[in-house]
Amino acid sequence: MTPKSDVKVKKLRKPSTSRPLLLENRDNTICYLNSALNLLYTIKDIRHYLATGDLKNDFILKEIKSIFNGKRSARKLVNLLNMRHGAQSCHEVVKKIVHLLPPDIQLSLSLQHQKMTQCEKCGEKLLPRKKMVQSVEILLPEDKPYTLKKLLTNQSTPRSCTKYREVQEVFDVYRVTVDSKTMIVNVLQSDPMEIKNLDTDGVMEVFGGRWVLRAAIIYLPDTNPKYDYGENGHSISWTKYGQKWFRVSDDKSEEFEKFDASRLDVEMMVFERV
Repeated sequence: MTPKSDVKVKKLRKPSTSRPLLLENRDNTICYLNSALNLLYTIKDIRHYLATGDLKNDFILKEIKSIFNGKRSARKLVNLLNMRHGAQSCHEVVKKIVHLLPPDIQLSLSLQHQKMTQCEKCGEKLLPRKKMVQSVEILLPEDKPYTLKKLLTNQSTPRSCTKYREVQEVFDVYRVTVDSKTMIVNVLQSDPMEIKNLDTDGVMEVFGGRWVLRAAIIYLPDTNPKYDYGENGHSISWTKYGQKWFRVSDDKSEEFEKFDASRLDVEMMVFERV
């Protein structure tokens, strides 16, 4: 019998906060979840809260904490988040997790949002109440690529005037608040379209703030002859730590000096206010 003092207990090796998470995906069904977790791992407020906050009986946040502390598999989260196997959305994962965070953390991830327009005939102003949103959604046009700044500041949707019943353009207006530290951008598209001149290392001035890109999720279609991603394709993450970019595909990581996002199918981005 081995003496009790000689029994070695295997401890989880806590990941460095200067490198991304490496997570298993043995049957290629949870790449979207692994990529979403790497995206959230770049947000300092979330890491700090999970490390020091009172998670009480929140099993989802406790499981994420264990992953941030070194657990190599996110498989248990699939059931906790009620995500079925197969193709899933990283947008949905991030939304579900963010809504579990306390109000002050949610505010740090929020921008103030308002839709604005005015009928040209009667002058009716369509000004719904302002609200806080945890993400900005941009729709990529099908005709030609645009810069990210133009996509962020020129989003519009149709709405009818109550008097003349004519369709007017309603513009989405976003504003930085004193609490806004992080901006999450969801990229919506019917067909892959690149974002023109996406500067992954520069400073973007928009919504009254200055922002730098910290993370992105890229979708790789199943049409690549070199790799077998299955019928649902594959999601990977690009995250920046210090001056290095890391390309992470589940449990495999490559280090780069630059992140060239041209001609890539971008699904999500995280910007940090500077």
